[in-house]
Amino acid sequence: MAEGKWTGGDGRRCATAANKKTAEDLPPLFLIPDGPMAVNRSLKNNLRRFWEEHHEGFKKMWTELSLAGKKNLLQSCVANMPAKRTDILRRGNSVEQIALLTPESNVEDFVSDGQGSLVALYENWCSSELQDDLEHAWSMAASLLAKNKLPRQLPNDFVMMLDMDNIKAGQSFHCKERRAVEKFKEFEARGIALQKDVYDLGNERVNKILTVLALYADEYRTEMLGLDNFFVAAPLRGCAACGKTETPEGLELRGCRNCVNETIALFCSKDCQRRFFKTHMAECKRLQKVKEEGVSDSCQVCGDLKAEGGSLLKVCGRCNSEQVKYCSKECQKTAWQAGHRRACQLSES
Repeated sequence: MAEGKWTGGDGRRCATAANKKTAEDLPPLFLIPDGPMAVNRSLKNNLRRFWEEHHEGFKKMWTELSLAGKKNLLQSCVANMPAKRTDILRRGNSVEQIALLTPESNVEDFVSDGQGSLVALYENWCSSELQDDLEHAWSMAASLLAKNKLPRQLPNDFVMMLDMDNIKAGQSFHCKERRAVEKFKEFEARGIALQKDVYDLGNERVNKILTVLALYADEYRTEMLGLDNFFVAAPLRGCAACGKTETPEGLELRGCRNCVNETIALFCSKDCQRRFFKTHMAECKRLQKVKEEGVSDSCQVCGDLKAEGGSLLKVCGRCNSEQVKYCSKECQKTAWQAGHRRACQLSES
């Protein structure tokens, strides 16, 4: 996101342009081709395709799971999910910022049969428009800031919501003078600008909800259907060559088919895959060799070839699998929460 400084004098050009135009005349913020907006847009598109194709199977799977099974699935992808909404909203309770922004993301609601269930969340977010999601999130963030439930980090910074002359939607400005702040508050009232804290927190809320749904979608695709992994959530990684969040056709990024773990490198096009191949080839061959020999030589989570401090990688102490190694307790904990616990249980049985 481009940034600038705005003094009273510097603001006259934009003020004049803003007075001539209305929101209906200008390109929307929601078409920005990169950054958080692009990630959220791609996640939304991927989720819609997933839900259109798999909603019946997912609903059946979720309905047939026991209560304990549902809770295990929820916690396998999202660590430290609040047990219930009241844990988040209770006064005086110290909770993370993201929990306040996403109160619906809790175990009790997700496993219920009501409007707060995981299935209902998929249906709501896959049918809504991203613009509506963000506008609701910005309103929610503004309310939390007004009630001092979240601290203001950048009270004199604003984000442009529309393109105006040489100023692009998404560009942020720091106001150095009071009259500049007042002018931007006028813009905010007209939907031309938004206070940056509100903008960032709203984006964070939408990204968190979409990410949670994408992780569960990929868990279902890999564990239940045996399909390619990590493609609904692929925008979180981006193309290995150019960083784009989707293909030119607006579809999911795809991984290298030769790798054991196809999420090592994701690509938006054949051109990017060809351009990146020289960089990727050595890693790809190493992974193929690991697959043939059945012995991993890198951390399952981060890919490091040695443990922290330069020592040898450690295997899981429960299953002792040579295909699962870690460089640190932090990476082992991440893998455990992401699904290795289930693999351990299966190996024991």
